[in-house]
Amino acid sequence: MRFAVVLQMECSVTANMFAVILQLLCSVTATVLQWHCTSVAVVLQWVIGVFFAVLPFSLHTFGLFMQKLPIFAAEFY
Repeated sequence: MRFAVVLQMECSVTANMFAVILQLLCSVTATVLQWHCTSVAVVLQWVIGVFFAVLPFSLHTFGLFMQKLPIFAAEFY
């Protein structure tokens, strides 16, 4: 009977130590992932912002280029 009590106490202490270690590991991992995802989101926001800021100018320039081609020019008969 005493062996069962000692074994149960040892298992309980070991389980608590694992719980503390795993909680710390998960917390650090979550913090690192959050930092990484935030960094990626900031870069993507910048890239998308630049893309949509440049897109109208690019489409306008492409339209001007297409107008100069003989097949699309108004003078073409």
